[in-house]
Amino acid sequence: MSDEQRLGRMKSPSDIAREWDGLAADRHRQIETSIDTSFLNILLPAVRNEISSNAFDRLLDVGCGSGHLARDLSHYGGNIVGIDVSHESIALARESYSVVTNLEFLQGDVIQWSKTVDVGTFDACVANMSLSCVADLPELALALSKLMKLGGRLVASIPHPAFWPKYWGYESESWFSYGEEVAVEARFRIGAENTDHWATHFHRPISQYINQFSSAGFGLSRIQELGPNTREPRFAVFTWIRG
Repeated sequence: MSDEQRLGRMKSPSDIAREWDGLAADRHRQIETSIDTSFLNILLPAVRNEISSNAFDRLLDVGCGSGHLARDLSHYGGNIVGIDVSHESIALARESYSVVTNLEFLQGDVIQWSKTVDVGTFDACVANMSLSCVADLPELALALSKLMKLGGRLVASIPHPAFWPKYWGYESESWFSYGEEVAVEARFRIGAENTDHWATHFHRPISQYINQFSSAGFGLSRIQELGPNTREPRFAVFTWIRG
């Protein structure tokens, strides 16, 4: 798998932005044309169900991409702010959903942006497959803790760290260990399509996510392990409550 997956290096937000700028048009098309069935049939319903059952005034979508999830959730509450490091993704989001009056899209690094925003601005937050794209998980957890009100709900999906490495074929690589944080560079692909774009995600054990967000003031309400089958789930979805 050396031509498809490789040990990566720590990446800055600008590094990640460049990768996702290259991917933005393909990701937008994959979702718009419904070929990303994992997003449409697994992740979107899971996040939607956790958010739609609790009214919100202001929701933050971290790593919003080209805005599909934010657009879907705009039916269930008040104002939504989507933020992403990718210029191209935000441009697509603004172009696609300019007529939706309760959506706002910002380009930037949420960790740095949080320093300019009032404490407790949001009563809900979603992060769909974006926690694993941020290099500094402790700082991200603290940033979201600052941005959210007490009692606010954070719903976040990640590639399931126990099964994703096997599914994509790098669990046997010498540089991989389940219990260690490691940057993985891979050609971006979904079940229905491969691309030529390389992207970085950070493998972390589930315990690291739970412990890090607990340290930042979040209590774990529940975790879902989801996938096309229950034998080897591909995704984990956390629901945290800001304490």
